[in-house]
Amino acid sequence: MTFQAHHNAARRGTVILALTGVIALAPLTAHAQTITGDTPKADVTCDAGSLAISMPTPNPFDKVAPGQLKDPSGIGVELTAKQVKGYDLTRFANWAGIDKLTVADAEKAGFVGEPHVAVTGKDAVARFGNLPIGLYVVSATMPHVPGYKVSQMDPFIVSVPLGEGDHWDCSVEIAAKTHFDVTPEPTTPPSTPPSTPPTVPPTVPPPPGVPPVPPPLPPTGTPPTPPRLPWTGASVAAAGIAAFGLIGTGSLLAAKRRKNDEENDR
Repeated sequence: MTFQAHHNAARRGTVILALTGVIALAPLTAHAQTITGDTPKADVTCDAGSLAISMPTPNPFDKVAPGQLKDPSGIGVELTAKQVKGYDLTRFANWAGIDKLTVADAEKAGFVGEPHVAVTGKDAVARFGNLPIGLYVVSATMPHVPGYKVSQMDPFIVSVPLGEGDHWDCSVEIAAKTHFDVTPEPTTPPSTPPSTPPTVPPTVPPPPGVPPVPPPLPPTGTPPTPPRLPWTGASVAAAGIAAFGLIGTGSLLAAKRRKNDEENDR
């Protein structure tokens, strides 16, 4: 997450600071986790300081497609600044190594007093006044406005005052950078379930030289069912010949019976 520390542009210029490895225009380490500016080798001269944080605002010339959400306006963002315990920055000797401090380190050290809370107005700026000299962890709570996207701001650490090379700037101004979380698309289950494996294992042929296992015999007392022969054309012809033979035999027997009856009548 990158921030810009602004001072009176008329006589100071803009110093770009980095929290995640972006090289700054001022001589800061590339892995800096704390916004301190270009610290002078002198004790802090101010008794208290102020902090103004501006949120990104949308480009008024950007057109939003129908059905799409607008970028957040930066209005109504609640920012909280908590002073880190154990860091007396009124003396320059105590600034050594704080540029390597992380938010996790600050939370482990704990905080002093009550949190300072400010909400951005129509200019998308939140202002903290009369802050004790020290290190502050700044976090944000974004509003949920219908029709607008919801952005996120990662917590960061800033010193009050901010180093300005040859002096200390006790009125610190920070331009925050936000981002949008990417939500993965839900996974759609397949429309058809995968095929169910067969419950009966496949038949494995016996190895060479081993006779096949005969099928199991029917239970005792149950006669085996004889195989049913198929009804083919040859069977039909055989049945026809047998029928004609029976008819012929019946005719011969009837004729012989009539002949015997005639002989008896004589």
